[in-house]
Amino acid sequence: MRILLVVFLLSAQIWAQVTVQTPLGSVTGFHVDYGTNQSALWYGKADIFLGIPFAEPPVGDKRFQFPTPISSYPNGTVNESGFKPACVQPDSGTCSPQSEDCLYLNVFTPQATSAQKYPVMVWIHGGAFSLGCAQQFPVKGAVRNLVSRGVVVVTIQYRLNIPGFFTTSTDEFPANRGMLDQIEALKWVQNNIQYFGGNPYSVTIFGQSAGSISASAHTYSPLSRGLFQKAISQSGAIFTSLEGSLGTLDLSQQRAMQLCNFTQADWDGKQWDKLKTCFATMNPDKWRNMDAGTLFGWRMLQDNYFLPDTPENMNVDRPLIPIMLGNMHDEFASTCKSP
Repeated sequence: MRILLVVFLLSAQIWAQVTVQTPLGSVTGFHVDYGTNQSALWYGKADIFLGIPFAEPPVGDKRFQFPTPISSYPNGTVNESGFKPACVQPDSGTCSPQSEDCLYLNVFTPQATSAQKYPVMVWIHGGAFSLGCAQQFPVKGAVRNLVSRGVVVVTIQYRLNIPGFFTTSTDEFPANRGMLDQIEALKWVQNNIQYFGGNPYSVTIFGQSAGSISASAHTYSPLSRGLFQKAISQSGAIFTSLEGSLGTLDLSQQRAMQLCNFTQADWDGKQWDKLKTCFATMNPDKWRNMDAGTLFGWRMLQDNYFLPDTPENMNVDRPLIPIMLGNMHDEFASTCKSP
């Protein structure tokens, strides 16, 4: 990915490094300029900051737990020239390298030091809660279509498949960890985006497919209140995830049996400590490609926390915010196969 980033940078003029000071430490990025010719394919300029951590690495004792807020940047600074690794997922060729240490975001801003505070759009990637990464959002497209029009763009990552959604609905393996990762990223935006030229009181979340479903879910969840002011769902809403599902609990039980020889008696007897011991040191390679052929296997779960009730009931107290719904061109095209 660093090689690809170098290629991308060669097509733009890099003026200088840009450093901002935040309560968590300093963040250094770089300025790019694609020119002002709007008849060209790419144009516009931006200050770009990559690989900013918004939570502690979810490894060791933090594996399979809710995200831990970051108190300061490692060594007090962030200075990344490339995207951080994607979260662990089936090999697809578009999101590599991969790591469990993947809770990072990226900021693309018209001018980090601007006294004017620009509206913010936070992109949540799709991929059936099993695939995807922040680096899939086209950098040049972000600059041309959004940053050049006075918008700060933030792209985030969240845990997927087993690390993000395997659950026993207990404290050992709480549900919807990937959704809580997204909330932690939105909290970072509220607390820090002003230092990058963004307005924390004008935040729009948007996403495609699983990211679209996520954006919809955040408009219902009490944990997401006050973290954004608008939402755009591009192919999918919360009912896409919750209705017609075979059930995340069923898939979690299946994976426990496959990976840890967990029996039905173990599950019925709630032998969660045994399961936790099994998963504690398991190499991610053991589960990485298990969901390669699973479509809509991992989903959100009503958990009395992120989703404390059904969407129908939560709709009564749903905040009245602007929401845009739509579909993406060629949605599901990647699942089509020729004879």
